[in-house]
Amino acid sequence: MTNLPALESSGLAKSIVISDNDQPSVPSARKDETASPIQDASQVNGVQVFGAPESSTYVSPSELPESYFTPTTSDLTIAQSALARRSAALAHRPLQVSAQREEDARAREKAKSERWPRTVIRVRFSDRTVVQKEFESGEKIGAVYDFVRSTLAGDYRSKTFTLYQPPNIRFPEHPAKLPPAKKPRSVNQFNAKPPPPIKETLLDLQLVPQSVLLVRFDEDDLNRSDRPAPLLQHLLATATPLPPAPDFDKPDAAPPAASADTEQAKPEPSKEKKIPKWLQKGLMKK
Repeated sequence: MTNLPALESSGLAKSIVISDNDQPSVPSARKDETASPIQDASQVNGVQVFGAPESSTYVSPSELPESYFTPTTSDLTIAQSALARRSAALAHRPLQVSAQREEDARAREKAKSERWPRTVIRVRFSDRTVVQKEFESGEKIGAVYDFVRSTLAGDYRSKTFTLYQPPNIRFPEHPAKLPPAKKPRSVNQFNAKPPPPIKETLLDLQLVPQSVLLVRFDEDDLNRSDRPAPLLQHLLATATPLPPAPDFDKPDAAPPAASADTEQAKPEPSKEKKIPKWLQKGLMKK
């Protein structure tokens, strides 16, 4: 008991008091950390931004010759076999009740969700700037809308927009508004509830395993191609260029030259063209 006053007079007590006074500095540090929650969320959730290409000129592909559209014998054979398989599947398909069809559909959806548990969504703006994020395949389309709003800067978050795929496949956040029905004047229409969100998941909307969605604002001025994407500055600072698209018109590299022994051992291909069996039967009937 006699040692307690000595401890209070010593520097140990002062250090304890100083540490207690320093405790309020912890919330201030947390406040600074949460000052930009979108930036922290973008770093954790793996948001990627791809800048718009520098050249906006569109290079039209080379015109294809007329022979490209002329079907060959192999093309006709493949088309005929595919049509025969489809006809046989429709003719010999067993009758199923609606409950069994729904069960089969659920089994297919389950297999698809197990194969692709996550989905990569790219959202492209009018100036071709792209933001990308990975979602759970079971998430609603509203999660994509929330993500796009979190990337917008300032007052643009309050702007309404629609996600779609060309030519006009829309993925609305809320169901379409029905025309107002005739109601008596006594009904207070100002207390109407907002429409519920769409319940379909990314898997239900056939957006797995990866899809590209376009943004269309309700204000036409925001959809101009010469208007920069209204993204946060720290996201635009991390933008990287998109990888170049493959050039399919460029011929592939020539294969390595074969040795003389290989060329001698390789049999010469037959120049005779085989006629499909279905065409032979038609000729025999004549």
